[in-house]
Amino acid sequence: MVITGPEAQGWPTSRPRSFTFGFNKQKWVWVGPSTDMAIQQEFDFLFSRSTELTGDVFFQASMETVRSDVFARLKKRGGAADVGQELRFDRSFLDEMLPPGALQRLAQYEATRPAKQGIESGAFLRDVQQWPEAGCSTAGPFFPCQLTHATVVSLNKMRPAVGLEYLAAQGFHVFPKPGDVHSAVALPLLKDMPTEKLVALIGNSMSLPALSAWMVYALSNIQRVEQFTVQPELNMLVKGSSSEFATPSKKKTETETNASPAAAAAAQDGGRPASCMASPKVVTVED
Repeated sequence: MVITGPEAQGWPTSRPRSFTFGFNKQKWVWVGPSTDMAIQQEFDFLFSRSTELTGDVFFQASMETVRSDVFARLKKRGGAADVGQELRFDRSFLDEMLPPGALQRLAQYEATRPAKQGIESGAFLRDVQQWPEAGCSTAGPFFPCQLTHATVVSLNKMRPAVGLEYLAAQGFHVFPKPGDVHSAVALPLLKDMPTEKLVALIGNSMSLPALSAWMVYALSNIQRVEQFTVQPELNMLVKGSSSEFATPSKKKTETETNASPAAAAAAQDGGRPASCMASPKVVTVED
C-alpha cells in the first residue's frame, strides 16, 4: 500500500489517496519490497516530483464555453442573461453568479488567502461549496479535491471552473491541440454535458496520473509463478494403448507369456535358441 496523490507527482491537483493492489497468489508472486514502508519509499523515489504549476493551468475552456456557463449561472440567479453581454471577470461578477451561501464561504476563504496562495503566482483556488478548514476543503494554489458537488473558483481567473476543466484537473486529455494524436476517448460524449453532471461523474473518479503511476509500479513488481508438473516414468513412455511405447517390464511380461517352451529355455540359457545350441560330441577311443 502507498499513500500518494497527483500533487506528489508534479500534477497541481489536491487528491491524496491510499492505493493497494490485489493479485492471485496461485499465479503471481510479489517480487518488490516486503514492507509497506519500503514500498512507500521506493515508490516515492521513482515517481515523486516537485509541482511547479498551479491549478490555474486547467482553466483552458474556450471563451464560448465560459460564456455559456456564466450566463447559465446568471439566469439561475435572476441576473442578466443576455449572451451578447460583455463578460467582466471581477469580484462583482462573482457576486452576481454565486448563491448567498457560496459568497459567505468565499469571503471566509479570502481571509485565508495570504497564507495559502501560491508564493510567486498568487494562485488561490477553492471550492465554495465547502467551508474553510472543514470536510474536504483544500484551498490553495492547487485545484481542490473534487467531490460530486463542487464549485471551484479561481481568484486569479475570477470565475468558476466550467465543464471539461474539472476533467482536465483529474488528468483527462480533454483539450487537444491541433495535430494531437490522442485525446480522451469519451470526449465526444462529455464535451456537451452540463457542468453539474460532469462534476458528479468526476467526483467519483480517480486521478489518472496517480493511478497510472501506482499501476506501473505494482505490475512491475509481480512475476508469474512457473508451474512445474513432474510425471511418472510410465506416463512419459506410454503413448495411448500402443505397445510400441510400453515399458521394459511390460515387454518382458508379454514375451514370457507368449513364448514357446523352447524359446523360454533358450532365454534361460543366455538368450540363444535351442537350434543354435551345440550338440555334445561322442569320441570313441580304440585300443
